[in-house]
Amino acid sequence: MQDLPNFTEAVRLSQREYICSEAMYYLSEYGMRLIPEQLLEKMQDDTPPHQPIQGVCWYDILANQ
Repeated sequence: MQDLPNFTEAVRLSQREYICSEAMYYLSEYGMRLIPEQLLEKMQDDTPPHQPIQGVCWYDILANQ
């Protein structure tokens, strides 16, 4: 085991905001869920991460600006 933090606890606040706003946009415009409701609720927490992920935090080619 690598002793890594949970994904929702390691994502930077700016990345959380991006994930949540993208999910809410697709839900309101297209009625399509990108992420489960439970994950969206956890991502809306504004507690800063103790060990933030560096770089792109998921394998989404469009997320790498």
